[in-house]
Amino acid sequence: MPKRKRKSAKKQVAAIKFETAGRELVVIARAEAGLRASAAGLASVAELDVSPLAQILASEGATMRPLFGVSEDRIAHEIMAMPSAAYAEIPDLSVYYRVDAPESKLDRLAAKLRKSKFVTAAYVKPPAEPAQFQLSIAAAPEEAPPSSPDFTSRQQYLDAAPVGIDAQYAWTQPGGGGAGVKIIDVEGAWNFSHEDLLLNQGGVVGGTPTTDPHWRNHGTAVAGEFSGDRNTFGITGICPDANLRAISVFGGSAWGSAPAIRQAATMLGPGDIILIELHRGGPRATGSGQFGYIAIEWWPDDFAAIQFATSKGVIVVEAAGNGEQNLDDPVYNNPAAGFPSDWTNPFNRANRDSGAILAGAGNPPVGTHGRNTEPIYGQPYVDRARCSFSNYGTAVDVQGWGWEVTSTGYGDLQGGSNENLYYTDTFSGTSSASPIIVGTLGCVQGWRRATGATPWTPAQARNYLRTTGSPQQAAPSRPVSQRVGNRPDLRQLIKPVIICAPAPKPCVPAPIICKVAPKPCPPAPIICKVAPKPCPPAPIICKLGPKPCPVAPKLCPPAPIVCAAGPKSCPTAPKLICPPAPKLVCPPAPLASCPPAPKGGCIGGPMIVDPIDIKDVREIKKGPRKRRK
Repeated sequence: MPKRKRKSAKKQVAAIKFETAGRELVVIARAEAGLRASAAGLASVAELDVSPLAQILASEGATMRPLFGVSEDRIAHEIMAMPSAAYAEIPDLSVYYRVDAPESKLDRLAAKLRKSKFVTAAYVKPPAEPAQFQLSIAAAPEEAPPSSPDFTSRQQYLDAAPVGIDAQYAWTQPGGGGAGVKIIDVEGAWNFSHEDLLLNQGGVVGGTPTTDPHWRNHGTAVAGEFSGDRNTFGITGICPDANLRAISVFGGSAWGSAPAIRQAATMLGPGDIILIELHRGGPRATGSGQFGYIAIEWWPDDFAAIQFATSKGVIVVEAAGNGEQNLDDPVYNNPAAGFPSDWTNPFNRANRDSGAILAGAGNPPVGTHGRNTEPIYGQPYVDRARCSFSNYGTAVDVQGWGWEVTSTGYGDLQGGSNENLYYTDTFSGTSSASPIIVGTLGCVQGWRRATGATPWTPAQARNYLRTTGSPQQAAPSRPVSQRVGNRPDLRQLIKPVIICAPAPKPCVPAPIICKVAPKPCPPAPIICKVAPKPCPPAPIICKLGPKPCPVAPKLCPPAPIVCAAGPKSCPTAPKLICPPAPKLVCPPAPLASCPPAPKGGCIGGPMIVDPIDIKDVREIKKGPRKRRK
C-alpha cells in the first residue's frame, strides 16, 4: 500500500460514525435446483431432496428467504412480464436469497452453505454507509431568524461553467427545472418536514428510516441539492420541479441495499433516476475511517439489482466512494470469499457492465466560502481536481463538487433548536457530488420531455456526461490520470437550435378561364299534313230493264300524301372561343432569414429542436426554393 494512502487513512479517523443495518449473508442458488423458500421451510420444484441444505440452516438457527420479493415465482413472473430488454440484459433475481442468522455465526454459516450442491455462492457483505466525508458537524447554537435568508448565492455549483453546472441556464428552457421526472434516493433517512423540502416531495415509499441524526442530516442535504424548493429563501435545488421519493435500507431483514434498489426500479419508468448514496468497505478497507470504501456494485446482488434497473431504462447514479482507491487496481479483480465462480470485476467494464453512472468528487474553486484548502487533508483547492478522498479510475464517469456544498440539513450555516430550519455550507464526499449529477440529469430529462424528445437511456446519459462538460484539472499529487471525469455543463447538454420560419411557397399557376359556347340547337322537327282519306267506293246503281246494267264508274284515284316541309335545322353552333390565359406573374419569395442568436445561446426562438433529433437542419442551409415558372 503506498505510503501516502496510509497517511490519508489515518486522517479519516475523524469521519462520522454512522449506525448501520449490519452485515448481510447472501446466497445465490443454482437455477436448476428450483429452490422455493418460505416460512414453512425449503422445497424444490425440481423435486430434488433439499433436506441437507435445510439441515445446515437449522444447525445455526438460520432461515432463508428470497432477497428480492415475497416468492421466487412472483419475481420470475415479474421479470417475464417485462418487455424484452431494450437497454441491458435482465438478470435472474429469483435465485438470490438472504439468510437471517446471528451476526456471530454469519461467516461460519456462509462457509457451510458454499459446500451445498444447491448453492453457487454464499458471501457476507459489510454494512453500507452513506458516502459522506466530513467531520462531525454540530448545529450552530444561535436560533434561526424569523425568516431564513436567501442562501442561493452560496450555491456556486448552480452557476455557469466552469465553476458550476449552469442550472440557472437550464431553468430558462422548457422543462429545464425537471418537470415530469421522477427520482428515488436510496439511503437511510431524511427530514421531509424541512421548510425547503415541502414541494414535489413524495416522501418515504419503502423501508423504515433510521432515527440516527447523522443519516437524517445526510439524506436531507442530498435532497436539498437537487430538490430544494423554488422560493425566495434558503436554497434552491438543481431540478426543483422533479418529483422526489425515498427508500430506506433500514427496516429489518426484508430490506438492505439490493432490495431497496430493486423496489425503486419497479416504481420508476424509462428515463427516471435512482440515486444510490451508499458505499462499503472493499478488499483494502482498514477499518480506519472510510479508507478502502468502494462503490456497492462490486457485490453481486447489488450489481444484479442495478442491472435490473438499467435494463428497464432507469438511470442509476452511484457514488464512486470515498476510499481514496484506484478502481483500476488489480486487487479488485479478485473475488471476495464466496462470490460466484463466474464473477468478474465490474469496475472493468470490458468484463461486464451494470449500466450505472459512477460519480466521483472534485474540488470547488479556490476561495469558495473563504476557504482555499481541503479540510482534514490540507491539500490546496484546485477547481475540478480530484478530491483527495475520492475513488478514481476508468469506470468513474463524471464529477460533482466534493467539498463546500451548500444545502439543507446539519445546521452549521443556520442552526438553532429547530431541524426544519437547518442549512449547511460544508456538505461533502461523493455523497455531495452524486446529487449534482442527478440534478443535471433531471434538468436534461425534463427539457427533453417538454420539447417532445425521447428521454435519454442509461447508456446515452453516461456517454454525454463523459464526453461533455468542464474538464478535470490536475493538482499536486492528484494528476488528471486519476480520473474522476468532467464537471457537467448544462448549456452543452441543453443546446436548442433556432430554425428560420420557412419562406412562403411560390405562386401557383393562374387558372385559364374560358367562356363556354352555347350548345348546338336540336334538329328541327319535320311536320307532315295528313292527306285526305281515299274516296269511298262508288255505289252501283242499276236500272231494271232488259239491258244489263252499265259498268260502274271507276273508283277515285288514290289521294297523294302531301307533307309540308318542316323548318330547316338550326344553324351550326359557333366555335368554342376562349380568351388567352393571363400571364402568370408572382412576386419573388422573400429569403428566409433569422435574427442573430443572442450571445451565450438562445433563450428560445420560433422553434426549439433537440440537436440529437433534428433531421432537416440541412434543408434550411439550402435557402428558399426556386420560384416555379
